[in-house]
This record gives sequence, C-alpha cells and structure tokens, in this order.
Amino acid sequence: MQEILFLVEQAEDGSFRASAAAATIHTEADTLEDLHREIRDAVVCPSIRARRRTHV
Repeated sequence: MQEILFLVEQAEDGSFRASAAAATIHTEADTLEDLHREIRDAVVCPSIRARRRTHV
C-alpha cells in the first residue's frame, strides 16, 4: 500500500481543505469528519469505486 500525505488547512469560512503532498489530489469539506470521507473517496481506485456502485 502506498502512503499519501495530506496538508490540511482551515479556511477563513471555517471549512477545511486538504491537498496531497506528492499527488494532484485536492478536496474540501465543512467538517473534519466530512473531509476524512472526501479524502478516502478521492484516493480510492476508480475501478474499485465502480465495483462498489454496482454492489450497493
């Protein structure tokens, strides 16, 4: 498994933003809990994401 490090910052409006240190992955959310979900979703392989949709 490859490790991806994210820089998380709180915006002026109170939301949170995350950017991967060595990859082109950026996401944002209103809460840290939501941001964690957004990050996990952003790094999941597209083929796995497609399989999840068909099994839901």
